[in-house]
Amino acid sequence: MSNNTEKKILRNEIFNPEGSDSAKDRKIFGGNSSNFLNVADVKYQFGIDAYNKMMQNFWIPEKISLGADIVQYLELNAYEKEIFNDLLSSLTWLDSAQMNNLPNLIDFITAPEIKLALSVQNFQEALHAKSYNNIVHSVIRLTDSKDLTYFYRNWSRNKFLEKRNNFFLTTFQEFQDNPNEFTFIKALVTTYVMEGINFTAAFRHFYDFVYSKNMLFGTIDTIKLIHRDEDSHASLFADIINELIKEDSKILQKNLKTSMLEEIIKEGAELEKEYISILHKEHDLSKTQLTINTINAIQAIEYITNVRAKKIGLNIIYPNAPETDPQEHLVKVSGLDAKTGGLKESFFENTVTNYKFTTQDLISFDDEEEEK
Repeated sequence: MSNNTEKKILRNEIFNPEGSDSAKDRKIFGGNSSNFLNVADVKYQFGIDAYNKMMQNFWIPEKISLGADIVQYLELNAYEKEIFNDLLSSLTWLDSAQMNNLPNLIDFITAPEIKLALSVQNFQEALHAKSYNNIVHSVIRLTDSKDLTYFYRNWSRNKFLEKRNNFFLTTFQEFQDNPNEFTFIKALVTTYVMEGINFTAAFRHFYDFVYSKNMLFGTIDTIKLIHRDEDSHASLFADIINELIKEDSKILQKNLKTSMLEEIIKEGAELEKEYISILHKEHDLSKTQLTINTINAIQAIEYITNVRAKKIGLNIIYPNAPETDPQEHLVKVSGLDAKTGGLKESFFENTVTNYKFTTQDLISFDDEEEEK
C-alpha cells in the first residue's frame, strides 16, 4: 500500500540549465538532470546495453514476405481464423497502449541512458503495431473501414479482454493523472507484466500454426521478431526495477510492500489466464488442429509468471506451476532459449543490410536438437 504522504514527482523540463550532466549525480527518476542527452559517460550501463541490443535487432516489417500466407490463411477453418484474428487484434491493442504509455514514463526518467533505451523501445512498439496492420491488410485482407473498425474494436465486444485491458489502462492513466513515487512504481511493474507475460501468451498460439499446420511462415517470422523485441523490453524494465530498489532500498517501504508487487504480477497473469480460457471456449479450440489446449496454456502462463517474478527478486507466484516449460515444443519454434527465457541470437544474427528471411533461417528443429 502507499503511505499517506505520496511524494510527487515532477515532469522533466525540456532543458534544465541548472541541472547536472555528471553520471555520478544521476538518478533513474527525481534527479537534477539538464535533460541534455549525454551518454559519453553513463551510470546505468544496462540502459546502453539495451539500446545497443535493440538497435542491432532493427528490422523492417515490409521486408517480410506475406504472399504465401494470403493463400494459407484461406485454408484455415472458421475456428482457427477466429483465434488468429482475436489474438492479432489483442496484440495490436497491447502495443498501441504501450506506445501511448511509454512517452509518459520517459517524461519522468532523469537518466539519459535509460531515456535513450526507452525511446527506441517506443519506436519498436509503433513498429509492432504497424506490423500487425500489415498482416490485417495483406493476410486477412480487411480493407473496408467498417470491417477494420469491427476488427480493432474486438475488445469492446469481449468483456474478458476489456477487463484485462483495463488492468493496464487504469494503472497507466493513474500515473499520468497523478504522478508520484507510488503510481510511478506501479506503472513500471505493470509495464513489465505486459512485456514479459501477456505478449508471450498470445505469441505461442501463433507458433502453433507452424508447429501443427506447417503454414503462415511470414506471419510467424514477424511474430518471432516482435517477440524478440518484447523480450528485450521485459529485460530492460526488470533492470530498471532492480536498480531502483538497489538504489533506494526504502522505496518499497515508503510506497509499496513487496507483497503488493507480487499481487500486481499475479493480477496481470490471472487476467491473461481468464482471457485465454474464454478465447479457447468461445472459438471451440477442439475443432482446430492446434496442439495448444487450455490446461497447458494456463500452466505456461504460470510458468512464465514465476520466471518473471524471480527476475525482479520476488517470490514465485504459482508454487504448483510446472518447473519446466509445458509448451517446450512451441519454444523451439520461437527460437527461445528454454533455460533463460531469452531468444537465441543465432536465430537472428543477420543485420538489416543483409537479412533474408526463409523458413530454414528462422525455424529449424534439427538445430535445436543438436544444441541439446
